[in-house]
Amino acid sequence: MISIAEHQPKTESRQLLWTPSELTDLPDLEWTWEHWLPKGEVVLLAAKQGSGKSTLTYQISQAVADGEQLPDGSYADRGNVLYFDLEASPEAAGKRFRELGVKSESVHCCFLDGLPEGASRLEFFLFLVKNGQYDLAVIDSYRGLRVGDEMRADQTRETLDQLVAVAHEFSTTILIVHHLNKQSSSKDELDRVSGSSDLTARPRIVWLMNREGRERTLKVAKSNLGPEPEPIKFEMEDGRLIPIEQPNAVSAIEDACSFLQSMLANGPVPAQQATPAAIKHGISKRTLERAKRLMRVNSERRSDGWVWTR
Repeated sequence: MISIAEHQPKTESRQLLWTPSELTDLPDLEWTWEHWLPKGEVVLLAAKQGSGKSTLTYQISQAVADGEQLPDGSYADRGNVLYFDLEASPEAAGKRFRELGVKSESVHCCFLDGLPEGASRLEFFLFLVKNGQYDLAVIDSYRGLRVGDEMRADQTRETLDQLVAVAHEFSTTILIVHHLNKQSSSKDELDRVSGSSDLTARPRIVWLMNREGRERTLKVAKSNLGPEPEPIKFEMEDGRLIPIEQPNAVSAIEDACSFLQSMLANGPVPAQQATPAAIKHGISKRTLERAKRLMRVNSERRSDGWVWTR
């Protein structure tokens, strides 16, 4: 088996012990997609075969690569994407990308026939993330990694620990596609996810995607990082998932713009007052930043500190 470890760049180890003052000075959590894809974390998407999970991840990859609209109506910050496809061939992926109109040079796809002979699939994925400066890395699918028996907690935990470590170290969001095929009498819907319970315990966020006829529903079934967003419903049209019901992303931006216009009507406002006031009003930091760009609000440094002005 080829070892890739010797080719990996050496990086500084993460701090082991922290004081409360050091922790409070850390920046707030950033998002690739607010409430759905946290930066530097691992997220699991589980769905039954034929639900459209790969189509969904292709569309999300396109949105991140091009800075386009995400399924909830918000817009992604433009970034680099790695799509580690262990199920489709390059020809099949090319057909799907043509159907979706994806042409971005910021999406890098890797397929089984392109892996070095004898290489560990997991090791090669980690190698690509460490050397590629990716904002989003998709594994489609977990089963394709062939990292042992997914029913064994020790093997699953070891794999996820490696993925979590590289996500943290390189600030890459790792989205794992997996299968939802177990029948369970449990009231906890996470018990339907195939494999060891560690597959849902280790990721910070878990998505479930269900299909009823033409309609698909995507929901956050677990989040350790904040409130769970409203589920998103889709219909499949011409090989693309089209949202049926858009949550209030547009109205949230309009509300934030109106708030900024009112707040700045009488002149510049200190930044240390503006942000807390917006958060108290119910505006997220990501929405606030988008509204600032739309309203052309500038941050200026003055003798008494930073201010916002138009």
